[in-house]
Amino acid sequence: MKIRTLMGIIISVFVIALTILPMSAETTPVSEGLAYTVNSDGKTCTITGMGVCRDKQIVIPEYIDDYQVTAIGKMAFWAQIDITDVIMPDSVVSIGQSAFKKCQQLKNITLSASLKTIAGHAFSGCLSLETIHLPDSLTS
Repeated sequence: MKIRTLMGIIISVFVIALTILPMSAETTPVSEGLAYTVNSDGKTCTITGMGVCRDKQIVIPEYIDDYQVTAIGKMAFWAQIDITDVIMPDSVVSIGQSAFKKCQQLKNITLSASLKTIAGHAFSGCLSLETIHLPDSLTS
């Protein structure tokens, strides 16, 4: 009887600890409502703009509606002055011309580790951008 009581207490403490303690693996919520177009392969897509998203911290999802996000399109976030941060998934391989041009409040950007190309003027006029770490995968 004492063993059952002790086991009941241990299990109760364990269940309470799980509900009180924060989860150890934090997940960053992705931005929803970004505009995109499906690429010609029918499996991937390109972000084309803010769409209905109003986030100041843009977290680009790896997939939108089952299409893998592989590119940030030409002028996609042009002059979105409220954007402060951008995080890209490793599925993004290209950033289009003037994609973030004139995002004057953009301070931090985490580029994809698989990024291959950044087109001209992609970050032109980003007056608040402090540093940008270019991945080894970058070719142009």
